[in-house]
Amino acid sequence: MTPSFLIFLVGLLYVVIFWALSLLRRERLSNQFAYEGLSLTAIAFAAVQWGGVAFHPIYFLILVYLITMRVRLLVELGNLVSRSGRHNQALALYRLALHLFTDRSSRLIALINMGAAYLSLARPDRAIEVLENAKAHIGRQLGPKHAAGCCYNLGMAYRRAGRHTDALRQFTEVGDIYPMSVYAKLAEKARNATLEEAGMAAFAPKKEPEAGW
Repeated sequence: MTPSFLIFLVGLLYVVIFWALSLLRRERLSNQFAYEGLSLTAIAFAAVQWGGVAFHPIYFLILVYLITMRVRLLVELGNLVSRSGRHNQALALYRLALHLFTDRSSRLIALINMGAAYLSLARPDRAIEVLENAKAHIGRQLGPKHAAGCCYNLGMAYRRAGRHTDALRQFTEVGDIYPMSVYAKLAEKARNATLEEAGMAAFAPKKEPEAGW
């Protein structure tokens, strides 16, 4: 097996594996991701085959990963920074990610996390603006995990802005999108707290007791 064929095989398998993972997560594979991965593979193949360039397949895999996943890697770094309480620095990383020629999926993920950071900074109006924009374009692009996370954070932003009816609608939607998840449990707790804050707890439907045997 020639080095150039190894490069071609590594690049092709990389794109196919991420395509399969997208299907498992019920996400739409980004065309831009596929084009970038295959284009880099073609360039590396030509450089090794006809240019006499020595390129180890492992180094090529690392290079392709860093280039095609640049936005999500920055988002993950921003999340790490945000968890340490440095939300403004996290926002700077999210903004940088949005300027790196993002695909649709990566852009939406960056916006969702940006909204969460604004929420942590007690800026619910800004969080609402960002998350409403993200939610309007999620559609079939992202899987239920990201959609539920967007709805939950948007509900929390509405709640802190005093828009209780909108918040309740979002919390209910979380359970419909991703039931039995951590987001669904958090949304149910937030829903009950919102009903109490709005003085609507007495009007909430009560669960019927389960019949015994």
